[in-house]
Amino acid sequence: MSEVNELKQVIFDSKKRISANMQKVISYMFLLLFAFFCVFFAYSYFFILKNIVFLICGLVSLLIVLLVIKSLKGYRRVYADEDFIYIKYKGEEEKVSYKQIYLIKLPMFTFIRDSRTIRIYYKAENGEEKRIKFLPIRFTSNFNKFVDVISMKNPEVTLKKDIF
Repeated sequence: MSEVNELKQVIFDSKKRISANMQKVISYMFLLLFAFFCVFFAYSYFFILKNIVFLICGLVSLLIVLLVIKSLKGYRRVYADEDFIYIKYKGEEEKVSYKQIYLIKLPMFTFIRDSRTIRIYYKAENGEEKRIKFLPIRFTSNFNKFVDVISMKNPEVTLKKDIF
C-alpha cells in the first residue's frame, strides 16, 4: 500500500449494506428474453417450419435459460461494519471476519454498465472454503470503503481482476 492509503483511516460507524437491492433484475430480464426465444423457436420448429436450425436455436436458448437460473441462486445480501461482513440468505445471517477472507475477484469489464458482480472467497470457521457473489451498490462509497477496510484489516487478501 502507498503512504496515503496507510494514513487514511476508514471507519464503518455502523452496519452498512454493500450489496444492491435489486441485484437479480438483470438476470431476470435475460431469463425472460431467452425463455421467449426458447418458446418462439420451439413453436417455429413444431408448428411452422420443420427446420433443424429452429430446434438447435431453441435448445441453445433453453441452455442459456438454465444457466441464468443457476446464476440466480448465488446472489446474497451483504452488509459490513468495522470488523465483520454479514451475509444474509433465506432469513439466515452468517458473520464472517475480515481475517477469513483470502480473495476478492473484481471483473475487468462488464456487458452492462456498472453491473459488476463481485466474488468474495473466504474460509468458514470449520475450515470449509466458501464463496459469495453480489452486485455492490452503485453511486455510494460503501463498497470502496469495504475494500479499504478489508485491505487494512487483512493485508494478505488478494484483489484479483477477473475476465467476467
